[in-house]
Amino acid sequence: GSLGIDELVEIFRKMFHPQISMEEVDGIASEWAGEGSIRLNVTSFVAVVSRYIRIHESDWCLVQGIRELIGKDKGDPVTHSDKLVADMLVKNSHLPLTYEEAEELL
Repeated sequence: GSLGIDELVEIFRKMFHPQISMEEVDGIASEWAGEGSIRLNVTSFVAVVSRYIRIHESDWCLVQGIRELIGKDKGDPVTHSDKLVADMLVKNSHLPLTYEEAEELL
């Protein structure tokens, strides 16, 4: 089977980012879609997803680091009310920080 760009955008919105634009997905997918092709085979789909992940790997690492610092386990939602405070930084940073140093960093 193969996927059209609309189907690919739907998958990306469900799996990665609900507001990802058609232009962003199309820009990545166009590197693997054949000349004038608007459909991707399985190999091309894997390549597109791999490229997207590589592009956003640093974002993912940053999010995971912040989750670790605020003490969120996998699956625990992060909300707007979650804040990184000095106590959390001292406890979760894996660095020998004093409370005063943590406050200065924040």
